[in-house]
Amino acid sequence: MEKSWELAIGYSSNDWIFLLSDDDVIGSGFLSDIDFDQLTEDSLYLTRTQIIDENNIIKGSCFSPSKNFYQKREILELFFNHKIQDHLSLIVFHIKLYQKIKGFSFAGYPTGLYIDTIFHGKAFANCDHVFIASNIVFSRRESSTQQSSRFYSDSRVNKFFEVITKAFLKDLKFRKIALSKFKSEKKFKYYLIKHRFFVEWGKLHNPVYKKKIIDKLKFYRQFLVFWDVPNVFKMLSLIYIFLYPFKTFLSGNTSLLKSIRDAF
Repeated sequence: MEKSWELAIGYSSNDWIFLLSDDDVIGSGFLSDIDFDQLTEDSLYLTRTQIIDENNIIKGSCFSPSKNFYQKREILELFFNHKIQDHLSLIVFHIKLYQKIKGFSFAGYPTGLYIDTIFHGKAFANCDHVFIASNIVFSRRESSTQQSSRFYSDSRVNKFFEVITKAFLKDLKFRKIALSKFKSEKKFKYYLIKHRFFVEWGKLHNPVYKKKIIDKLKFYRQFLVFWDVPNVFKMLSLIYIFLYPFKTFLSGNTSLLKSIRDAF
């Protein structure tokens, strides 16, 4: 996948790059929030995003930053706290910043998982500042043909996360900031794996994907048997999955839902 993106970028004759996924939509106001006096080669522009279904019905908005302008350290903190909805078409970037961070890194899984996430982490660690759209300017489409990533349900998961962790930390600026926050490479890997558990459990309960109870049980069994996370997290995860059916109720109290996840 990353070779296709690199090929497309190589064909570009201009300096600023935006990769648009084939099932997503740009809305009005795109690029209207940039202060050109502050624009540099190390600037980034982030889309503010909503989710739509196959019939273009809005299903909800993604986590959105509270401001429209962030310095590098601020945006990385949002990135580490999952306040930015990651997707290929997240940022507009300059070709020189792309070259500085050596483009995309293959992340160890054939479908391209984490390639865009690693790219964004490196871009944030090497940027000066970030402009963010004031309003929703981008729609991500979810369809019933999408599915959860299969390698989470087999014993190779830890091998893949080793590759993913090293791909993140290969960038020296990202490595310095990540290790100052997580203290060690192993703890950073735990952080990635634990967050992926929450993401995958959410996907398995997303009505768009139409997963059966047996799929959820298989995934959870594989998580308990194979995933390389502390045992205390695996024990606490049982509480989380029992509480998950009440998410709709808890969504009215986002601070409560966040405190439950932070407890893990």
